[in-house]
Amino acid sequence: MSDFKTKIFPEPELEFGDQHHHPDPRLGLLQAGPLQTNLGDTIKVGVVGSALTVEKSGEFLNAIEDGFEGTGSPQGRRCAKVCSRRSQGEQ
Repeated sequence: MSDFKTKIFPEPELEFGDQHHHPDPRLGLLQAGPLQTNLGDTIKVGVVGSALTVEKSGEFLNAIEDGFEGTGSPQGRRCAKVCSRRSQGEQ
């Protein structure tokens, strides 16, 4: 029998509004809301899943690369047009 070793990596701290950090996305969003980045900031995204999940995630991110219209709900700036650097004339 081979000697197979495993290692459990600690959960990363996720960043939310007002520089709040929490390992649980539900509690982080509840306590501090979503992180509001500055226009042009880079957001790194990692996808863990099947080949189909990774493929579809990439298609979705490419589709929203130019920004998209918000819902127009009364929540103000969170629902305004969401822009990317490309939609602002940057490459």
